[in-house]
Amino acid sequence: MRSDGQGGSAWRLKWLTTPPVSDSPDSIKKEIGKLAFLRDLDTHTMDLSMLPAERRRFLPCTRSGTG
Repeated sequence: MRSDGQGGSAWRLKWLTTPPVSDSPDSIKKEIGKLAFLRDLDTHTMDLSMLPAERRRFLPCTRSGTG
């Protein structure tokens, strides 16, 4: 991650939404780093029920066994 002169949140969002450029080991490590970053923030435990159904439809779905 690096700052490109934007605010902290803006460059982090850009970093998270940047897709991999190849299927090389380095690209895979970067994607795993993004997942680890999000898991460290406990984003996988966030309650998204307050979001409108239209918005939740676009979020990735995971099967955690909790419905």
